[in-house]
Amino acid sequence: MGKQSAWAATFASLRVRNFRLFSIGILFSFIALQMQTLTLNYVVYQLSGSAKEIGYINAAIGLAILVFSFAGGIAADRIAKRNLMVMTQAGMALCTVALGVLISLNVVRIEHLFVFAVLYGAVSAINMVARQSYVPELAGVENLTNAQGLMAGNMSLTRIIGPAIAGLLIGMYGAAPAFYIKALGHGLFIILLLLIPVAGLTRASSGSILGAVIDGARYLRNDRKVLDLLLLGTVPLILGASYLSFLPVFQKVVFRVGPSELGLMFSITGIGAVAGSLAIARLNSSRHKSKIMFVTGAGFGAGLLLFGITAGVGNFPASLAMLALVGASGTAFVAINSALVQAITPPEMHGRVQAIFIAGIGLMSLGALPMGTLVDAIGPSLTMGIFGGTTLLFVVVMTLLRRNLWRI
Repeated sequence: MGKQSAWAATFASLRVRNFRLFSIGILFSFIALQMQTLTLNYVVYQLSGSAKEIGYINAAIGLAILVFSFAGGIAADRIAKRNLMVMTQAGMALCTVALGVLISLNVVRIEHLFVFAVLYGAVSAINMVARQSYVPELAGVENLTNAQGLMAGNMSLTRIIGPAIAGLLIGMYGAAPAFYIKALGHGLFIILLLLIPVAGLTRASSGSILGAVIDGARYLRNDRKVLDLLLLGTVPLILGASYLSFLPVFQKVVFRVGPSELGLMFSITGIGAVAGSLAIARLNSSRHKSKIMFVTGAGFGAGLLLFGITAGVGNFPASLAMLALVGASGTAFVAINSALVQAITPPEMHGRVQAIFIAGIGLMSLGALPMGTLVDAIGPSLTMGIFGGTTLLFVVVMTLLRRNLWRI
């Protein structure tokens, strides 16, 4: 009985039909995303041989996400979220097919990748805001922590599947097929979204756009806990989450291994992330969510620091273990932070508040630029250690200074 109860608690939100369909669609979409993360950075490095160029491409995606996330927040509070997601998934599929064609024709250049990065970042910003703010509507507030944990689990599982598929495809056929399969993943998600009925709009669907922006800013100014949670959730992402973009550099320069081992590095991160996300999914009724959030945030920074150390001495197996730690703690941290933000935010503000978090993801991609510059200047291992240590320090300081978050 105890095992059955634990199993039921871990997957509680999947009993809701619409969230179940959404979760299956997210699985396809996230596989597509993880394939792109590896393949795009691989293509950039093959064309340029420069970690700085990886930073520039990721910064272009991040800048587009930063700029368009606020528009996405307003749109998500004014347009049916399902319809908004269908439109943006279709847009991402078109961008991906176009890049695949350029690679197939062997005419792709760095300039094309910049155009792709900006267009894809703009569309995905709106999609991410709609996706995050759609979860409470589908699963219900009572299942929010569980739903966010399972969403993180979906993404974590795809970190195992997506990079492995991409690594094999690159090794056997080149990069183009990975982009075509990614477009197929978006198409499958669209089909499943169309099976979900359109829900009614919230009160924010009326009034002027300027009024919606002012209301959102006023709410954040008056609710310090939400603002502190957003700060705590975004800064570690800005400082540390770009490590995935530079795994191709570790593959080629530090460990001197092939594309299959690169896929293994991504996948082992995903294995750790699956474990972390499933652990969070079981915390739906826990009274210690905020304390767990601080612990996992510190674990994320410590894991990056240790990865830099183990990679610096050329220990590939130990580095894989550290990547598993980074995946587990980082995924758990983001999932529980997002659940806490949504739990204390009124429904009519979900889109605009989530836009701030997605903007943080945009800044995360911009963080790839200084990281890439440092990688070229002082090496990837030392760079990772510096960014990991800074992340750990920030979380520790927030733990000590923001005791108001301990009681959420």
